[in-house]
Amino acid sequence: MERLGMQRLRAQAEATLQGKGRAMLIMRADGGGEHEKTAEEERDGGSDERLREFAELEMLGKADKNHYKGASDVHTFGKIDRSRFEAKKRKIAARYEASKKLEEVKEQEASMAGGQWIDQNWVSNLALREMGDGLVLKDWLKEVAIYLVLVFAFTYSLYSGRNNREKIEMKSIFVDFVQRSLQNVSSSDDITKFLRNFGSQTACPSCMAFWTNYTMPGTDGMILGNALTGRIEIIQNRISEGKCSKIHANLVKQGLIADGACYPPWNPEAEAQTFTIANDVAPTQAGSLPFFKYRSSALAGFTGVSGTYPASGFVASFTSADAAATIESLIANQWVDAKTRFVLVAFAVYNLEMQFFVLSDVAFELLSNGATIIHQSSDTIVPSRYDMGSFSGLIRIAMLALVFLMVIYYAFEELDSCRRNGLKKYRTPGWGYVELTNILLFVLFGFLKLANYISYQIMIYQKSDYNSLLSRLRSLAKSYFIEDQVAGLIAFLLWFKLLKYICIHKNLLLYTKALEHGFFEFVSLGAIFCPLWFGYGIMGYMLFGETSEQFSSITRSCQSLILGMYGHLDFIKLQEEIGDAGIAFTMIWIFMSTSTFFNVTVAFMIEALNVVSSDEATLRTQTVLDKVRELIERRNAELKEFRKSASKQHRKKARKSAGKRSCFPCCSSAQVADEEDEEVQEVEVEGEAERNEELEEIEREPKRRQSSIVEENWNPWTPPE
Repeated sequence: MERLGMQRLRAQAEATLQGKGRAMLIMRADGGGEHEKTAEEERDGGSDERLREFAELEMLGKADKNHYKGASDVHTFGKIDRSRFEAKKRKIAARYEASKKLEEVKEQEASMAGGQWIDQNWVSNLALREMGDGLVLKDWLKEVAIYLVLVFAFTYSLYSGRNNREKIEMKSIFVDFVQRSLQNVSSSDDITKFLRNFGSQTACPSCMAFWTNYTMPGTDGMILGNALTGRIEIIQNRISEGKCSKIHANLVKQGLIADGACYPPWNPEAEAQTFTIANDVAPTQAGSLPFFKYRSSALAGFTGVSGTYPASGFVASFTSADAAATIESLIANQWVDAKTRFVLVAFAVYNLEMQFFVLSDVAFELLSNGATIIHQSSDTIVPSRYDMGSFSGLIRIAMLALVFLMVIYYAFEELDSCRRNGLKKYRTPGWGYVELTNILLFVLFGFLKLANYISYQIMIYQKSDYNSLLSRLRSLAKSYFIEDQVAGLIAFLLWFKLLKYICIHKNLLLYTKALEHGFFEFVSLGAIFCPLWFGYGIMGYMLFGETSEQFSSITRSCQSLILGMYGHLDFIKLQEEIGDAGIAFTMIWIFMSTSTFFNVTVAFMIEALNVVSSDEATLRTQTVLDKVRELIERRNAELKEFRKSASKQHRKKARKSAGKRSCFPCCSSAQVADEEDEEVQEVEVEGEAERNEELEEIEREPKRRQSSIVEENWNPWTPPE
């Protein structure tokens, strides 16, 4: 009886450990005290041996037949051998630690070899990427639909908020307005003539407005129907008189040139901050007129050909009413003379109908050789980019809010992916870098948009003078420009990522994989090409910089070389400027650049296509279209099988019904028809349940397919070399 109880106890312990993975061991030791031990084991490939060892450990004690209960899962035992128990326990712990260390070593070696161990089989990272988890059509369609909503919402928020045509038209109007006064400006005297003509145009607000005899109330004047915001400013930077060279003194001594003062080129260290005319003589009204006083400014200056000019200087400001008198006073006091190196005319207007500002600047660089370089620019600024009072503006705000909510969703998806898989997604170039870059750009875009909105609110509601308003407008214009550049880059990456979802055909998949495969080759080629290009540009600047405008600076020389590569260089003008030597120089560059850049680029692309094609011949990666077709065929086959089984069941039910009718002839035909309808409904319900089970089985098929591929194709013992 004791032996039989021992066998039953062993069998029940093994069944409990293997079936539930949990055993409650209550052992009596040292005079009847009970001690409870819980053993939990994971149900994997390597746990069966440890389960048997725990069962053997349980059997070390002798069963007490007086306390044995055959129908219970909880048993009590007699006194056990403590030394054997502890030795067995240490042996099991040592085996467990050894197996754990072995798993760690295998994982480390597999990661170094470019793979990982799955179910005691070594799998390469490339095979894991290519195999995937199979296609779940519902999840794929959901992912594509969410991404298309993001692309549409962001594109609409950008497109609906821009009115570039009217901005460009307004800029061109002010360019023409200034150009009418810029004819034949080539010296300091011509600049004074320009100021006189410009002042006469601004002094006639009624003739320049859209409506006759109309002046906008509360303004200092009108320019082309737009309200002049604040005053018109003229800023001048002057140079101090310098020491003439020895050559100049010798030429004067020989009587070849007349003696005179020398005014050097522009140098910020030699800027004059005290207004004096020739021979360091101060004007007679220097102490009474404000435009003879130097004004400091911390704003960014203007970058021209000869250097960067500060926003500080001698400033003359006026409105449309006193424009003529102020300009005549400037001319009479020789405000612009030989010491002048830079003159900037700046003004801002506000268009009431379109609700935007126009900042217009006209800059004159007076070089020491007597030449004058003219720069003209006009910027249109729309401070309020969201019209809260219109329906389209509210839709745009809603679209933008939807975009940022979806960006937050994608950011949490990326964080969850990193939490589950680590940085494995970013170890190889792919779509992970595109998604991460776009999320970071969206963060920068949101920060710029918030900062610009706060700056706009401060500019509108905080009281400020003309200078602070103009500086805020310029800062806001630069910030809006940066925001637009970031938004454009985001839009490009969003549309570029559509390649991930439109690769539904084999050819599209090959092209995208070829671009991914050849990315680092293209970067390496660019690293080789850039030093050659820059070095050749420096050589062109040194050889032909003094005779050709196209090589007059290092920047223009490099630009001309790039244009020559694409066939947009003016060879006729180049030959007139530098002759046949310049043509030979350019042709050598074109031959060298096309052979080392275009041809090698094509060769890299062909090689990448060949490598990807050979890999596809082995891996046979399924495109989305192939996976959808396979899924549809599988479901059609399952549906066909379901209909066949349903038909068999219906015939079987019909035969049973016919047998009942033959056994019970007293039943009416109506009762028989009702019974047949009920049987058909039962068959349909049973068939629908079976079909749902089969569809769930189809959804689980990709994971079984992955494990079968691992078992069939991969070497379970050694990683590849």
